[in-house]
Amino acid sequence: MLYNAALVLESGAFRGQYTAGVCDMLLANHIEFSSVIGISAGSLNGVNFVAKQYDRAANINHCHDHDYISMARLFQKR
Repeated sequence: MLYNAALVLESGAFRGQYTAGVCDMLLANHIEFSSVIGISAGSLNGVNFVAKQYDRAANINHCHDHDYISMARLFQKR
């Protein structure tokens, strides 16, 4: 379903991950917008959304890399 409205996507690291999940939900339900606007991480999510690249943001961001972020790294000595 195409909505005659703009989808505005926020930036900000992990907020971008949340936004990526929302975009994936919209794609899974075939919801589209006439305009997509974003800044920083929001623009990356917007490109994935417009290109209909479901789950791409999770694959290109470091959310699955345990060397990047994990509970174990939280307690590691530096």
